[in-house]
Amino acid sequence: MQSNRTNLPAVIIMLLILLLIVVAVALIMRSCGNVKEVEIINQPSGAADNQNPGQVGPNLPGQVSTTPVYDPGVYVPGGNPQNPQNPQNPQNPAQTTPTVVPATPTVVPTPVPAESSGSFMSTNKKLNIRADWQLTPSVGESYSLTLNLYAVSYSLYCREMPSGGTLTIGGRSYSFTTKAVNYDGPGKGENLLATYHMTISKAALGNATVSWYFNGTYSGQHIDSVVAKGKIG
Repeated sequence: MQSNRTNLPAVIIMLLILLLIVVAVALIMRSCGNVKEVEIINQPSGAADNQNPGQVGPNLPGQVSTTPVYDPGVYVPGGNPQNPQNPQNPQNPAQTTPTVVPATPTVVPTPVPAESSGSFMSTNKKLNIRADWQLTPSVGESYSLTLNLYAVSYSLYCREMPSGGTLTIGGRSYSFTTKAVNYDGPGKGENLLATYHMTISKAALGNATVSWYFNGTYSGQHIDSVVAKGKIG
């Protein structure tokens, strides 16, 4: 009994020493853990990622993560280039706008002027002239005009006359030679005095005057010119 009591203080001292050793070891391990945490906090951004590829470390206090994490099935405002469901930046193939081909205007051909003809006559009692005209379409809006001039009378004698006939139309006058006539009858006859050809524009058509410079006596009456008025075209 005396021996056990003598060893009791020694056992207690050893237990205290062992407890101190355990506490010291725990403090040392805790201190080492704090140092590693400080080192991780002080590492530059991306260092932890380089050490552990494929892992994303947690955001530490005081740091703001600017890298958005996208879920392929969740719409993220602002545009997600990897999200085909995001209407702001779709990955669908580009749609081609159809080319609109303008309709070709229908060209309405210019109507070709129809061929036309007519005649007009002087109104004297005994000696008259008649002008027969014919228009044939030419280039553009022009016509080929043929004028046949006749002397309408009973017996008639006259010589050829240069510039004996004149056509006035569209504000201009055109002269032509008239033929000699020797007509004895019987009755009233129509004798061709001249055939005149010219090209005339559509704008010049309209009122016309044809005159024949007779300059002689007919049935006892002196006549300078025989004039017929009408319309051509």
